[in-house]
Amino acid sequence: ALGSAVMGLYANYPIGMAPGMGLNAYFAYAVVLGMGVAWPAALGAVFISGCLFILVSVLGLRGAIVNGIPHSLRVAITVGLGMFL
Repeated sequence: ALGSAVMGLYANYPIGMAPGMGLNAYFAYAVVLGMGVAWPAALGAVFISGCLFILVSVLGLRGAIVNGIPHSLRVAITVGLGMFL
């Protein structure tokens, strides 16, 4: 919740947190329960993913990726995520 608030209020890119939250659910159910991978290994993969996300953000690539998506598609993604939640 804190990460979502920081992304929404400070970075003004609330859509950036959605992939990270979905990744946690994917690892919990598909990788750990479905594939039988140990939870510390799956948690390590989530940590590495978070570090890469921070690196992409610091280098400014995240903004370029988000701005490369057409505005109508960004709005549609936001609405779809809202309806999903």
